[in-house]
Order: sequence, then structure tokens, then C-alpha cells
Amino acid sequence: MVLQRIEGRRRTRVLLLQSAIWALSWAVMGLAGLVPASIVGAVLLATSMGVFALGETLMSPVQPAILNDLAPEALRGRYNATGSAVFQVAAIVGPVVAGQLLGRHLPVVFVAVLLAGCATMALVVVRLERLLPAHANGVRAEQVTTG
Repeated sequence: MVLQRIEGRRRTRVLLLQSAIWALSWAVMGLAGLVPASIVGAVLLATSMGVFALGETLMSPVQPAILNDLAPEALRGRYNATGSAVFQVAAIVGPVVAGQLLGRHLPVVFVAVLLAGCATMALVVVRLERLLPAHANGVRAEQVTTG
């Protein structure tokens, strides 16, 4: 269903939407921290996870497609391995940073770092859109000529 909804759209625009959705998710999670040990906090936290998952469903089909469309045939495996390695490093570093911030009782800084990460991603995606060849951005030839 997601693939049908994003088909024909610029992949970078989907990534921008994903960045905004993740920022919303982190903001809702931050709000949940304002009402700890309450039903409202639990609902906000669950909502945050659902919103984050929505963003994830947008990123999952787009990021590998861009990577594979940019990779020369002979290097496609290496490009994919590097992409996977980046996600693995993030999966290791993220909890360490989160643990340090939360362990020092800095939840506001923690949420601010997450929101700054989303904003940085959006800025990178805007720049990337100007650099990506049309085919890697999911733009068909007729879309390039018509605008």
C-alpha cells in the first residue's frame, strides 16, 4: 500500500515527509515525559511509537531504492553493505548517547538532539534533491520534461 501511495513521487520529498513525521513522533514522546506514570503519558508514548512507525514505512522503500539506483552494477553490493553498516553504527551509537543523556537526567536535551537530527536530515535531503539524478529520485522521464 505504501509503495502505491509514493509511486511517481520524488523520493526526496517522501524522505522530507518522513523527517517531519519523525520530528512529530519525538515531540509527542517529549510531551509524554511531562506527564510520567499516567494514562495520558502512556497514550502519548504509544502514539509516538505509532507515528514513528509511519515514518519508518516511508523510509524503508525509498532509502534503499535511491542507493541502488545510484550504485554502479559492479559496486551495488558494496553500496548496500555500506548503507547497512551506517544503520548498524547508528543502532550502536544511538543507545549509548541516549543512555548518557537520560542517565544524566537531561530528557529535554535528549528530545532536542532527536529534533535537531530530524531537522538536519531535512536539510540534507533538500540538498540531496538538487544533486540526485532524476532516475535515482524516482522521477520518470516525462515528469522531468513537464516539470
